[in-house]
Amino acid sequence: MGVLLSFPTLFEYNTLTPLSEFNVTQMKKHCAFLVIGKHQCGKTALLKDIYNKLDSQNKFNKVIYVSNQTGKKCFDLNSVVECGADGLENTSIPTEGDNLILVDDCIYSVEDKSHFKRLLMNCRHMNTMLGVTDQSILNIKSMLRANFDYIFYFGNSSDESNHILSSTYGVEPEVLANLKQFQCVVIDTTHTNPVVSVYGGTK
Repeated sequence: MGVLLSFPTLFEYNTLTPLSEFNVTQMKKHCAFLVIGKHQCGKTALLKDIYNKLDSQNKFNKVIYVSNQTGKKCFDLNSVVECGADGLENTSIPTEGDNLILVDDCIYSVEDKSHFKRLLMNCRHMNTMLGVTDQSILNIKSMLRANFDYIFYFGNSSDESNHILSSTYGVEPEVLANLKQFQCVVIDTTHTNPVVSVYGGTK
């Protein structure tokens, strides 16, 4: 079962530390993280925040942003390669230096591709941090869920999604039930018992 740090009362949910203050540098250098939340809750904003904070400290050798939103650039930076799901399959990952790959709301397009599976299972050995977002944890196959080191789970999700998160990572059901829109549970599974913390909104 998960260990909840500083479990907030209902009143304290209104005074939570903003998610923007989450210390991304405490995340393992080569890991896989999952961001779950409904449309426009702040998933892509979180990806940008993680990229900006980490790249300012330790420049990535290669950054790849994968999305099926054709024609719409997210980062608009020359240092970031933006492509669709097929582009990820055909992109080489450097063996030297650190890499960042962000798969934004298109898990259904890449989950069965061998390149993505190899990344998720072996990111530690490929000098890569892999970030994946989706609107529902129901879209993440059970065999893949166990491979994520960190999970960012925004409030206002369905009861079924809450149940899966609780049963998979040991988060107390009442924590998820009390989450409001834009508030976020962060689960660190790199410990023997997952460490769970609650953050305030991104908006």
